[in-house]
Amino acid sequence: MKNNSKSQEAELASQMAVDNSLETVRDILFGAQVRETEKRDAELELLIKNTADKLRKDFDQQIHSLELALQQMQASFNKRAEASAAEVADRFQHLDEVIAKLDSTTKAAQHDLYETLNAEREALAQQAAGWNEDLARQLELVQQQLQHSKADRTTLAQLLQTMATSLLGEQSAQAPSSDQS
Repeated sequence: MKNNSKSQEAELASQMAVDNSLETVRDILFGAQVRETEKRDAELELLIKNTADKLRKDFDQQIHSLELALQQMQASFNKRAEASAAEVADRFQHLDEVIAKLDSTTKAAQHDLYETLNAEREALAQQAAGWNEDLARQLELVQQQLQHSKADRTTLAQLLQTMATSLLGEQSAQAPSSDQS
């Protein structure tokens, strides 16, 4: 086994020597081109790195600008929202005041109407009581007149009866004397 590993090592060493000699040949043949290409690669890498850094900085600045603009917009919207909320609160307060005033006015009008109706009811009750008294007096007068008229009829009837009796008495007294003649 040791032989195998030694032979493998030897083979590896010979391949490395071949690779090194190939590198030397390549360097001789293509050295200038490779160095120029490596130089361009390094310049391109530097350019790419600088461009990437510049783009990153620009991107960061734009993001920062956008964040500031968003913060300003948010602040503006917050101010508008607060102003709108304050305006709505003011309107509700005004409506509450108007409703309270209307309620007060309505209660006052209702009280006045109640007082007016109560006064009218009392006036009508007094007027009705006065009419009842007037009607009672008129009925009493009519009753007295009827009683007086009835008494006059009775008196008239007695008078007529007395007259009739007297006339009958005179007729009876005159009749016998006319029979005798």
